[in-house]
Amino acid sequence: VRISNNHSQAIAIAEYVMAQVLSCFQNLTDFSDKQKQGVWKYRPFREIYHTRWLIIGFGNIGQQVARRAKAFGVNIAAVRRSNKNEKLADQVLSLDTMDEALGEANVVVLACASNQTTRNLVDEKFLGLMKENAVLVNVARGDLVVEEDLRKALDAGRPGHAILDVFVDEPLPEDSWIWSHPAISMTPHCSNAGSGMRQRC
Repeated sequence: VRISNNHSQAIAIAEYVMAQVLSCFQNLTDFSDKQKQGVWKYRPFREIYHTRWLIIGFGNIGQQVARRAKAFGVNIAAVRRSNKNEKLADQVLSLDTMDEALGEANVVVLACASNQTTRNLVDEKFLGLMKENAVLVNVARGDLVVEEDLRKALDAGRPGHAILDVFVDEPLPEDSWIWSHPAISMTPHCSNAGSGMRQRC
């Protein structure tokens, strides 16, 4: 039996991350709602230029995210086991040394594997270190996040928003609080569903 890794989904996932973060920062849902209501209302939006991103897991997916974020002028801190920056990260950290960067990050992207070290990584302590207006993005595995701790943190406004494509239980149960929480943007585990993914495979 021959076994190999397949990185073909990394491009799609990276584009998903950028689209979702831009949508969140610019509040595109509000613009769409105003269009449907026929309301002309000028308002500013938040730029990702010069923001700080912490990417936890800097394999193929994390690097593809960094490559795109760098084009927007983002400062990248990467969390990985080696100290290589792949000419993409401004700073390379380990899980044990990332707390300061976590507290400074405007966007935190989970792109790491689920294992004994990362399972339940995003807990009360982790969330408590995040900035009030920070955005958490999970395109890794649902069990990296303690979902009840996330609910309490979002209710308290730290972080400000969560973008979730993966969950502890999938499909997400109909009675889950996640469906209706105003500080969550969620998708049904489809961040890899880009139009070019199969051809790259």
